Amino acid sequence: MNIARINCTPDWDAPEDWSTIRDRVLTYLNSGEMVIQVMATGEDHHDPHGPADVPLGFKTDGTWMWSLEIAYYLDTYDQPIDPDFLGYMRRHGFNPPQTDANMVNAALAQLDELGQQYADKDVYG
Repeated sequence: MNIARINCTPDWDAPEDWSTIRDRVLTYLNSGEMVIQVMATGEDHHDPHGPADVPLGFKTDGTWMWSLEIAYYLDTYDQPIDPDFLGYMRRHGFNPPQTDANMVNAALAQLDELGQQYADKDVYG
């Protein structure tokens, strides 16, 4: 399963249609199937002195898995997302595929397998 990250390319050029697809991307991210959700919230990388209100957890569509932080940063700061993931969403018409318990369990197993290796990184890679 692919794990999406935030696109940190400093010279990121938004697609021409970004203003029209941005909300569709956000809807896609929010409609994924929950893999795991942490009841605590995290620090905002853009505002480390502000409230720690960044949601923590992961969602999946069965092919991609992403942190809840990605939707937060997109919604709050218009932070771009992984271009490969964006292309995947576009190819699917911004409609997440149906997921099932096996896909969610596979995503959870992958997170478990990555364990501390992934925990030492964040959505910025």
